[in-house]
Amino acid sequence: MDTVDERATSEILQAPSGRFEDGTPLQAVEYGQLTLTLHCPRAYPPGKPLSLQVELDEAVALVGRCIGSKLQPEGHYQVRMRLTNLSRPTRLALEGRLGKPGA
Repeated sequence: MDTVDERATSEILQAPSGRFEDGTPLQAVEYGQLTLTLHCPRAYPPGKPLSLQVELDEAVALVGRCIGSKLQPEGHYQVRMRLTNLSRPTRLALEGRLGKPGA
């Protein structure tokens, strides 16, 4: 039986990866309505414009603003961002990979 930590690590390993415009690596871990939760090695201040690419079925460019960053016990930051350029095909790709919001 998996422990909670093993399941969380397994979910992170399966999460879509990508990079911020400045080259910082990231993993997309949760999608909800117009927000995306990411894990990355650095924090971003609230309100900062963010541009990134995430590998779903193909590379998808996303643009938004940071809602906030929180240091996790594992040493990475959980960054939440509000998406501002979400097209329907991109939304469907995010839902397909990370699940529908509220599900």
